[in-house]
Amino acid sequence: MHLGLIILLLCSTLATNQVSYFNQVTSSEISKNEAFVLSDNYNEQLDIKTGYGSETGRWFISKKGGHIGFSISGGYQKNGNTVYAELLDDLPNKDVRVRLTKLDKSYHSIIVLDEKIISSKHTSNKIRYSKQLSQDQDTLYLLSVEVLGGNKEVEDTLLSVVYVPIQELKSSLSLDKQEYTNEETMILNIINDGPTEIMLGLPYKIQKLYSENWKDVPSKGAVTLQGIRLKPGKKYEQKISIMDLPEGKYRILKNVQVMGIKELQNTLDAEFEVVSHENQ
Repeated sequence: MHLGLIILLLCSTLATNQVSYFNQVTSSEISKNEAFVLSDNYNEQLDIKTGYGSETGRWFISKKGGHIGFSISGGYQKNGNTVYAELLDDLPNKDVRVRLTKLDKSYHSIIVLDEKIISSKHTSNKIRYSKQLSQDQDTLYLLSVEVLGGNKEVEDTLLSVVYVPIQELKSSLSLDKQEYTNEETMILNIINDGPTEIMLGLPYKIQKLYSENWKDVPSKGAVTLQGIRLKPGKKYEQKISIMDLPEGKYRILKNVQVMGIKELQNTLDAEFEVVSHENQ
Protein backbone atom coordinates (compact mmCIF):
# COMPACT_ATOMS: atom_id res chain seq x y z
CA MET A 1 0.00 0.00 0.00
CA HIS A 2 1.34 3.40 -0.94
CA LEU A 3 0.99 6.50 1.12
CA GLY A 4 -0.72 9.43 -0.53
CA LEU A 5 1.89 11.89 -1.65
CA ILE A 6 1.16 15.55 -2.19
CA ILE A 7 3.96 17.45 -3.82
CA LEU A 8 4.35 20.58 -1.77
CA LEU A 9 6.67 23.22 -3.14
CA LEU A 10 5.74 25.51 -0.34
CA CYS A 11 8.61 25.06 2.07
CA SER A 12 11.61 24.05 0.06
CA THR A 13 14.87 24.08 1.99
CA LEU A 14 17.52 26.42 0.64
CA ALA A 15 20.45 24.37 -0.59
CA THR A 16 23.73 25.93 0.45
CA ASN A 17 27.07 24.91 1.87
CA GLN A 18 27.66 28.16 3.71
CA VAL A 19 27.68 28.14 7.49
CA SER A 20 27.45 31.01 9.91
CA TYR A 21 29.21 32.24 13.00
CA PHE A 22 26.14 32.88 15.11
CA ASN A 23 22.49 33.39 14.31
CA GLN A 24 19.47 34.82 16.04
CA VAL A 25 16.40 35.50 13.94
CA THR A 26 13.38 37.70 14.42
CA SER A 27 10.84 39.12 11.98
CA SER A 28 8.52 42.09 12.17
CA GLU A 29 5.81 43.58 10.02
CA ILE A 30 6.58 46.89 8.35
CA SER A 31 3.50 47.21 6.16
CA LYS A 32 -0.14 46.19 6.25
CA ASN A 33 -0.37 45.80 2.48
CA GLU A 34 -0.83 42.06 2.13
CA ALA A 35 -0.40 40.33 -1.23
CA PHE A 36 -1.97 36.93 -1.81
CA VAL A 37 0.09 34.11 -0.30
CA LEU A 38 -0.56 30.44 0.30
CA SER A 39 -0.85 29.40 3.92
CA ASP A 40 1.06 26.45 5.35
CA ASN A 41 -2.12 24.37 5.32
CA TYR A 42 -3.32 25.56 1.93
CA ASN A 43 -4.78 22.17 0.95
CA GLU A 44 -6.97 21.83 4.04
CA GLN A 45 -10.75 22.30 3.85
CA LEU A 46 -10.64 22.80 0.09
CA ASP A 47 -14.00 21.06 -0.20
CA ILE A 48 -15.58 23.80 1.91
CA LYS A 49 -13.70 26.62 0.15
CA THR A 50 -14.37 25.40 -3.40
CA GLY A 51 -17.73 23.64 -3.10
CA TYR A 52 -16.37 20.27 -4.23
CA GLY A 53 -17.19 17.03 -2.46
CA SER A 54 -15.07 16.00 0.50
CA GLU A 55 -12.76 13.00 0.74
CA THR A 56 -14.65 9.87 1.73
CA GLY A 57 -11.86 7.38 2.37
CA ARG A 58 -13.41 4.94 -0.08
CA TRP A 59 -10.56 5.12 -2.60
CA PHE A 60 -7.88 7.77 -1.98
CA ILE A 61 -5.65 7.33 1.07
CA SER A 62 -6.62 9.88 3.70
CA LYS A 63 -7.36 10.14 7.41
CA LYS A 64 -10.70 8.52 6.63
CA GLY A 65 -9.15 5.42 5.06
CA GLY A 66 -8.70 4.46 1.42
CA HIS A 67 -6.05 2.38 -0.34
CA ILE A 68 -5.21 4.27 -3.56
CA GLY A 69 -1.95 6.20 -3.30
CA PHE A 70 -1.51 9.34 -5.37
CA SER A 71 0.83 12.12 -6.39
CA ILE A 72 -0.51 15.57 -7.22
CA SER A 73 0.98 18.99 -7.93
CA GLY A 74 0.39 21.74 -5.42
CA GLY A 75 1.76 24.94 -3.93
CA TYR A 76 3.77 27.60 -5.73
CA GLN A 77 4.55 27.04 -9.40
CA LYS A 78 6.19 29.00 -12.18
CA ASN A 79 3.97 30.11 -15.05
CA GLY A 80 4.13 27.69 -17.95
CA ASN A 81 4.97 24.72 -15.71
CA THR A 82 3.21 21.40 -16.19
CA VAL A 83 1.00 20.22 -13.33
CA TYR A 84 -0.12 16.65 -12.92
CA ALA A 85 -2.09 14.14 -10.91
CA GLU A 86 -1.30 10.43 -10.85
CA LEU A 87 -2.82 7.43 -9.10
CA LEU A 88 -0.13 5.08 -7.83
CA ASP A 89 -2.36 2.01 -7.52
CA ASP A 90 -4.78 0.29 -9.84
CA LEU A 91 -8.37 1.51 -9.75
CA PRO A 92 -10.47 -1.29 -11.25
CA ASN A 93 -13.28 -0.50 -13.68
CA LYS A 94 -13.78 3.13 -12.75
CA ASP A 95 -14.04 6.46 -14.52
CA VAL A 96 -11.98 9.30 -13.08
CA ARG A 97 -12.83 12.93 -13.80
CA VAL A 98 -9.91 15.36 -13.62
CA ARG A 99 -10.33 19.12 -13.87
CA LEU A 100 -8.05 22.13 -13.89
CA THR A 101 -10.06 25.13 -12.70
CA LYS A 102 -9.11 28.78 -12.39
CA LEU A 103 -10.12 30.23 -9.01
CA ASP A 104 -10.46 33.71 -7.62
CA LYS A 105 -8.60 34.62 -4.42
CA SER A 106 -11.60 33.50 -2.36
CA TYR A 107 -11.27 29.99 -3.87
CA HIS A 108 -14.43 30.35 -5.94
CA SER A 109 -14.47 28.90 -9.45
CA ILE A 110 -14.01 31.32 -12.35
CA ILE A 111 -13.77 28.86 -15.23
CA VAL A 112 -12.96 25.20 -15.85
CA LEU A 113 -9.89 25.33 -18.08
CA ASP A 114 -9.60 21.62 -18.79
CA GLU A 115 -11.61 18.48 -18.05
CA LYS A 116 -10.87 14.87 -18.88
CA ILE A 117 -12.62 11.60 -18.11
CA ILE A 118 -10.03 8.84 -17.80
CA SER A 119 -11.34 5.29 -17.64
CA SER A 120 -9.41 2.49 -15.97
CA LYS A 121 -11.58 0.10 -17.97
CA HIS A 122 -9.67 0.88 -21.15
CA THR A 123 -6.08 1.25 -19.96
CA SER A 124 -3.57 -1.09 -18.40
CA ASN A 125 -1.47 1.85 -17.22
CA LYS A 126 -1.99 3.79 -14.03
CA ILE A 127 -4.21 6.83 -14.37
CA ARG A 128 -2.19 9.99 -15.00
CA TYR A 129 -3.18 13.52 -15.96
CA SER A 130 -0.94 16.43 -16.95
CA LYS A 131 -1.55 19.94 -18.22
CA GLN A 132 0.72 22.87 -18.99
CA LEU A 133 -0.21 26.09 -17.23
CA SER A 134 -0.61 29.30 -19.18
CA GLN A 135 1.83 32.20 -18.94
CA ASP A 136 -0.57 34.08 -16.65
CA GLN A 137 0.79 35.36 -13.35
CA ASP A 138 -0.88 35.97 -9.99
CA THR A 139 -3.26 33.11 -10.79
CA LEU A 140 -4.80 30.48 -8.51
CA TYR A 141 -5.74 27.04 -9.83
CA LEU A 142 -7.52 23.98 -8.47
CA LEU A 143 -6.65 20.42 -9.48
CA SER A 144 -9.55 18.07 -8.76
CA VAL A 145 -9.66 14.29 -9.16
CA GLU A 146 -13.01 12.54 -8.70
CA VAL A 147 -13.76 8.81 -8.82
CA LEU A 148 -17.15 8.31 -10.46
CA GLY A 149 -19.65 5.55 -9.77
CA GLY A 150 -21.86 3.73 -12.25
CA ASN A 151 -24.42 6.54 -12.24
CA LYS A 152 -21.69 9.22 -12.45
CA GLU A 153 -22.03 9.96 -8.75
CA VAL A 154 -18.80 11.05 -7.03
CA GLU A 155 -17.43 8.31 -4.79
CA ASP A 156 -14.25 10.08 -3.64
CA THR A 157 -12.49 13.39 -4.24
CA LEU A 158 -8.88 14.56 -4.27
CA LEU A 159 -8.15 18.32 -4.32
CA SER A 160 -5.02 20.46 -4.50
CA VAL A 161 -4.36 24.14 -5.24
CA VAL A 162 -1.58 25.66 -7.33
CA TYR A 163 -0.63 29.32 -7.21
CA VAL A 164 1.45 31.13 -9.85
CA PRO A 165 2.79 34.32 -8.23
CA ILE A 166 3.93 37.46 -10.00
CA GLN A 167 7.32 36.62 -11.47
CA GLU A 168 9.16 39.48 -9.80
CA LEU A 169 11.62 39.69 -6.92
CA LYS A 170 12.10 42.95 -5.02
CA SER A 171 14.09 42.85 -1.80
CA SER A 172 16.93 44.70 -0.13
CA LEU A 173 19.59 44.02 2.50
CA SER A 174 20.93 46.57 4.99
CA LEU A 175 23.03 46.62 8.17
CA ASP A 176 22.44 48.53 11.39
CA LYS A 177 25.72 50.42 10.81
CA GLN A 178 28.77 50.42 8.57
CA GLU A 179 31.61 50.13 11.10
CA TYR A 180 32.08 47.49 13.80
CA THR A 181 34.74 46.25 16.15
CA ASN A 182 35.38 42.52 16.14
CA GLU A 183 33.65 42.21 19.51
CA GLU A 184 30.28 43.41 18.26
CA THR A 185 27.20 41.75 16.84
CA MET A 186 25.99 42.83 13.44
CA ILE A 187 22.26 43.24 12.81
CA LEU A 188 21.26 42.35 9.27
CA ASN A 189 17.87 43.30 7.84
CA ILE A 190 16.17 42.03 4.70
CA ILE A 191 13.02 43.77 3.50
CA ASN A 192 10.62 42.15 1.05
CA ASP A 193 9.30 45.00 -1.08
CA GLY A 194 6.93 42.64 -2.88
CA PRO A 195 4.96 41.84 -4.86
CA THR A 196 5.55 38.15 -4.04
CA GLU A 197 6.39 36.05 -1.00
CA ILE A 198 10.09 35.20 -0.83
CA MET A 199 12.14 32.56 0.93
CA LEU A 200 15.59 32.70 2.48
CA GLY A 201 17.66 30.73 4.95
CA LEU A 202 19.97 31.20 7.91
CA PRO A 203 23.23 30.71 5.95
CA TYR A 204 25.20 33.66 4.64
CA LYS A 205 28.64 34.36 3.23
CA ILE A 206 31.23 36.92 4.36
CA GLN A 207 33.94 38.13 1.99
CA LYS A 208 36.96 40.35 2.64
CA LEU A 209 38.35 42.90 0.21
CA TYR A 210 41.98 42.34 -0.81
CA SER A 211 43.13 45.12 -3.13
CA GLU A 212 40.24 45.01 -5.62
CA ASN A 213 39.22 41.37 -5.14
CA TRP A 214 36.64 39.88 -2.79
CA LYS A 215 37.67 36.59 -1.17
CA ASP A 216 35.57 34.28 1.00
CA VAL A 217 36.18 34.32 4.74
CA PRO A 218 36.35 30.74 6.07
CA SER A 219 33.27 29.98 8.12
CA LYS A 220 33.35 28.82 11.71
CA GLY A 221 30.69 26.52 13.07
CA ALA A 222 27.53 25.24 11.46
CA VAL A 223 23.95 26.35 10.96
CA THR A 224 20.77 24.41 10.38
CA LEU A 225 19.23 24.57 6.94
CA GLN A 226 15.67 25.82 7.06
CA GLY A 227 13.40 27.83 4.84
CA ILE A 228 12.22 31.19 6.17
CA ARG A 229 9.14 32.67 4.52
CA LEU A 230 8.94 36.44 4.19
CA LYS A 231 5.68 37.97 3.02
CA PRO A 232 5.53 41.22 1.05
CA GLY A 233 5.89 44.21 3.33
CA LYS A 234 7.73 42.32 6.07
CA LYS A 235 11.23 42.51 7.46
CA TYR A 236 13.61 39.74 8.48
CA GLU A 237 16.26 40.44 11.13
CA GLN A 238 19.32 38.30 11.81
CA LYS A 239 22.01 38.87 14.43
CA ILE A 240 25.51 37.81 13.39
CA SER A 241 28.61 37.73 15.55
CA ILE A 242 31.75 39.01 13.80
CA MET A 243 34.15 38.11 16.60
CA ASP A 244 37.73 37.42 15.52
CA LEU A 245 37.40 39.18 12.17
CA PRO A 246 40.59 41.22 11.62
CA GLU A 247 40.43 44.86 10.62
CA GLY A 248 39.47 45.45 7.01
CA LYS A 249 36.66 45.96 4.54
CA TYR A 250 34.06 43.22 4.16
CA ARG A 251 30.72 42.43 2.62
CA ILE A 252 28.00 40.00 3.63
CA LEU A 253 25.88 38.10 1.11
CA LYS A 254 22.55 36.29 1.42
CA ASN A 255 20.48 34.43 -1.16
CA VAL A 256 16.74 35.00 -1.55
CA GLN A 257 14.24 33.53 -4.01
CA VAL A 258 10.60 33.80 -4.94
CA MET A 259 8.72 31.24 -2.88
CA GLY A 260 8.92 27.82 -4.51
CA ILE A 261 10.53 29.08 -7.75
CA LYS A 262 14.28 28.46 -7.90
CA GLU A 263 14.61 30.23 -11.24
CA LEU A 264 13.75 33.55 -9.59
CA GLN A 265 16.48 34.22 -7.06
CA ASN A 266 18.97 36.92 -6.18
CA THR A 267 22.06 37.42 -4.02
CA LEU A 268 21.84 40.49 -1.79
CA ASP A 269 24.92 42.12 -0.28
CA ALA A 270 25.99 44.96 1.99
CA GLU A 271 29.47 46.25 2.78
CA PHE A 272 30.90 46.98 6.23
CA GLU A 273 34.24 47.65 7.89
CA VAL A 274 35.88 46.18 10.97
CA VAL A 275 37.98 48.73 12.87
CA SER A 276 39.98 48.81 16.08
CA HIS A 277 38.53 50.17 19.33
CA GLU A 278 40.74 53.24 19.04
CA ASN A 279 39.23 54.24 15.71
CA GLN A 280 35.67 54.22 17.01
